Amino acid sequence: MTPTRSEGEPHDELTRLAARMLDVTPDDVRSVVMVERDGRLGTALHGFEDDAEAFAWMFAHLAAIAKVNGVRMMIAPVGEG
Repeated sequence: MTPTRSEGEPHDELTRLAARMLDVTPDDVRSVVMVERDGRLGTALHGFEDDAEAFAWMFAHLAAIAKVNGVRMMIAPVGEG
């Protein structure tokens, strides 16, 4: 599987909002911005080589949050790849 990078203009209101939040992010700070409204999601990424790298760091961060709350988070790959 070839690593991918989402690029281009945000395609809806929530991804535009998430992208605007990155406007105040310094260039040397890698960021994942996620917003939600009524069950719909928007995500914007900054500073990562590809989307997979960004989500790997996001899951590592979520696992650390779970750990300090006494929960063990496990991630299992599903499907091809």
